[in-house]
Amino acid sequence: YTLALILITGSGINALAQNPAPAKKVVFKGKADVKYNGEYIYLFSNQPKMVRDSAKITNGAFSFSRPFTEAGEYAFYSGYEKRTTGDYSVLVVPFEKASEMSIKADMLRFNQSEVKGSSGFFIYNAFSRATDPVYEKLMNDLIAKYGKAYLYDMKRDTTAQKYKDMIAEYTKGKAVYNELLKKHLISTVNAHPNSFASVLLMQSYVENLDLPTAEALTKKLDPAVMDNFFGRNLMSQVNGRKKSAIGNFIEDFTLNDPKDQPLKFSSLKGKYVLIDFWGSWCQPCRASHPE
Repeated sequence: YTLALILITGSGINALAQNPAPAKKVVFKGKADVKYNGEYIYLFSNQPKMVRDSAKITNGAFSFSRPFTEAGEYAFYSGYEKRTTGDYSVLVVPFEKASEMSIKADMLRFNQSEVKGSSGFFIYNAFSRATDPVYEKLMNDLIAKYGKAYLYDMKRDTTAQKYKDMIAEYTKGKAVYNELLKKHLISTVNAHPNSFASVLLMQSYVENLDLPTAEALTKKLDPAVMDNFFGRNLMSQVNGRKKSAIGNFIEDFTLNDPKDQPLKFSSLKGKYVLIDFWGSWCQPCRASHPE
């Protein structure tokens, strides 16, 4: 009897090993007017890693299937919209678990598409609809006045009065936009502290908030919806700003100098130090560091 039980149990283990549980997926099933057959829908994400995917509309339908590891978001846009207008709107869909969601595509303004199956989408989308138009108007007004080429020219003369006027207008408009973001982030987090959508919005816009507001709102978020890349990134941003606040001591660090020798920051204590922060994507920065 014991031997038979062992054999049966062993067979069961082998069966489980040969038939593992199916991988968890996030599935998006979309519908579009059949006149768009042959057009493409594009999916992308930049966090926590870069993802790029596309799906062809066939018989008025398209679909995406992505592995699920933790709460996240995917963004979508219409290839038809981009091709016919030269630009594209983005539809962001948050998800908290492995699930199936549906998209009724608006191919002309993809961010106006209907989404079902994502509990956080309606929270995220309401926020976007209340704030995005204000920033879009700011940028469109600047383009109308200064031209798109000048607005995005990385080699323009930053000492010219035209540039100074443009920056002044942008700064003024951005301040109004930041106040609007603050208002809606406060109302969203207060109303939905248990939603992953609130975490996504805070992570995306926390840099536009003053530190006390950012810290207070972050503390209101449920720890359960913070336990993911976006929640950890939000905490990192808030803690980083606290540590780098004016009057605080800079954490010690070591980097190699131009002679490739390690230099400890604390060794410069008592001296005036200029720290130049720059990124590889910044053309003027690269020009100032040719090597």
